[in-house]
Amino acid sequence: ANSALSFPPTACLRVHEYLYFQVLSPGDIRYIFTATPAKDFGGVFNTRYEQIHLVPADPPEACGELNNGVFIQDQIALVERGYMIRRSLEQHGLPWAIISIPVNVTSIPAYEMMQPPWTFW
Repeated sequence: ANSALSFPPTACLRVHEYLYFQVLSPGDIRYIFTATPAKDFGGVFNTRYEQIHLVPADPPEACGELNNGVFIQDQIALVERGYMIRRSLEQHGLPWAIISIPVNVTSIPAYEMMQPPWTFW
């Protein structure tokens, strides 16, 4: 379940064209996810964030001006296809998740990787 992300203006630690991030909160989705950086908007990524807000875009596809752009400023936007994260946030009544990005997956033993249940690496 890849998600498209728009990053704050700040190039990415990528493995095989993917960027990895870990949801820190809420706990029920505390997994490492793969993401594809947005190609046509957002910034490049050369900073590691131990904690930064992942804010679902409104509208979800982010095809026009965002209704919640003020909350996304200097944070990371979650653009459509991030259904599991969006559903968890709605269930918890939360406006955003807290994530760590990028995650260097090569340094984590496979048995310790918290991956979403449907992921096969």
